[in-house]
Formats: sequence, structure tokens, C-alpha cells
Amino acid sequence: MTSSSSLGSYQLSIYYITTCSTESLLHAAHTISSALFLSNAIRYWVTLRLILRLRHSDVCTSYLLEIEGSRVKWLRPGENNLLGFLRTVLDGRKWPGTRLRALSCQQRPGYPEDCINVMEYAVNPSACPSCIIVDEDEVRVGLKPWWLLALIMVVNDARCRQQCT
Repeated sequence: MTSSSSLGSYQLSIYYITTCSTESLLHAAHTISSALFLSNAIRYWVTLRLILRLRHSDVCTSYLLEIEGSRVKWLRPGENNLLGFLRTVLDGRKWPGTRLRALSCQQRPGYPEDCINVMEYAVNPSACPSCIIVDEDEVRVGLKPWWLLALIMVVNDARCRQQCT
């Protein structure tokens, strides 16, 4: 799938932290779909930094997967396609527009100062943030965190991208 055409300079970073569970890979696939896919293209103005916490037996392993919407190639929507993409990257194979690194126990990357929590953004969607954090352990609403992110992205596209055109 190709990246959407450039319409201004607005850029958005999303930090998404999965819970440490056996379902984390599936949650990550839903997150990629929510953050990056438009109806017929990839949001070129979004960089997704996915802190993927995978549970194997009683051990939690953490990774930081960075996906740049402006550079990623050959990414296709659909749960099976995205799960295959994640397995490929986690197996150590390179994928254009992505970077993967292992994180030590409980390590989380530093967030820029201007990052706001997705719940703060949901309360005040009139702002056009440059960075949004979604932590599955902290989202306490009736929606799955990636559904909330999908809704926020629709609002963000309508409000913040329109200012750039």
C-alpha cells in the first residue's frame, strides 16, 4: 500500500504500549491498522512507535518497533497480513521504513515533552498534538485502546490535517 500524498508539514508521533500478554501481537496488529491506514493509503505523516510487550510463559520480553508512515513499504491491511509482518520483523528480517530493537526489562523509551496521553486528547480534541501516548494498561474506557486510537485518528485527520491544506 502506498503512502498518502503530502499535504503540509503536520507530523504526528504515536507511542503505543501493549500490555504484557499472549494477545500482545494481535493488539499490535490492530494498533498498526488504527494508526497508519487510511481507506486507500498509509498515513505518511504518522510515525508509530510500538512498545510491544510479549509474554512467553512467565517471562515478558519488550521490543520497540518504529514504523514510519512516510517510508514503510509493502504494508497491507488485514489482521493476517499485519500479524505476518510483525512475525517477519520479530524474526530479525529487515522491512523498509521500520526499526526494531529489544528493550531491557521494564525499559520504556523516553517520550518527547510535548507528548499527551490519549485520554487527554479525547477530552480536548481541538489541539493538534505532535505526539500521543496510548498505554493499554492505563486506558480505562469502554473501548479497546486501539479502537480509541482509531477514533482519535479520524478526529486528528479532520481537524489537524485540514489546517495544513
